[in-house]
Amino acid sequence: MDLHVVHIPKLGIKNSLGRSLNECGLGPLVFETCLRQIAVLDSDLFLTHSEYKNFAAQNPGSVEIFKGEHAYQFVLEVICGLHSLIKGETEIFGQFKDFTVQSKTVIENLNMTDLFKQLLTDCKILRSTRIQNWSHNTYGSVTRKLLTAKDGVALLGAGQLAEEIAPWLKQVKNKSVLLRRPRNLAAPFDSFQVEMTDRLNASQEITVLVVAANVTNTEIESFVNHWPNLRMVVDWRGDEQWLPKKTEQVFLLHDLKANDEKSKEDQQMRIQLVSEDIQVKALEFSKKAKHNPWGWEDFCA
Repeated sequence: MDLHVVHIPKLGIKNSLGRSLNECGLGPLVFETCLRQIAVLDSDLFLTHSEYKNFAAQNPGSVEIFKGEHAYQFVLEVICGLHSLIKGETEIFGQFKDFTVQSKTVIENLNMTDLFKQLLTDCKILRSTRIQNWSHNTYGSVTRKLLTAKDGVALLGAGQLAEEIAPWLKQVKNKSVLLRRPRNLAAPFDSFQVEMTDRLNASQEITVLVVAANVTNTEIESFVNHWPNLRMVVDWRGDEQWLPKKTEQVFLLHDLKANDEKSKEDQQMRIQLVSEDIQVKALEFSKKAKHNPWGWEDFCA
């Protein structure tokens, strides 16, 4: 296997990386987040296909290609949260675990099962030894700091991101979780009132909306009309941003860059330590791959 990773930021791209590579007949694994697309391939054949060349030409300067040890290092950095706006955040790792489960058949067909297992194992080790207790670098902690004692909160979504935020809202007396459709909720939502987005109740108590789901601005606009005292929208989406309709404040994902300035020096030191460990993991990956060049069966042995 000749491991290659193709990365492109999601914002502003003119086509889907996965679609372009699929048109090459490669059937790649494409991991998508709100900020990026990452394709994992077992060779560099895609470089010769006209479909990929057209994609690269449409997105000049945006496409990054990593090979072998550097490909492994880049993916591990991403799932450890080093490339996220909130450094060390955990949601990206949860998304990658789900992606691994959902793509199980494709991963097996490409003989990458042990590769993905090793990435997950290394990420767990680094999170427990290096990234643990980065509490100021979580979506929940930042959300909590934006609230006052009198705020009532509507949390839009019940996925991994919302589940991470929910425990930080324990002290909020008036809080609701907004769902598009009925579903079984995890324990962190036990103290929340449950509302369906198509049957929202008008409420004087809700003053902050936290967007933790992939919804459009049009949908959000239909929600905020139910809350006359809304003072803030905390928008954790990465590819669309809420524009205030009245006088409410807006806190966006990209605002975190300014929010993190106070702890920048300490954060850089933490990131450097994790990066050094990741380089070691990537080197170990490279050595194991060289010892087993025809397959991955003994990769984790």
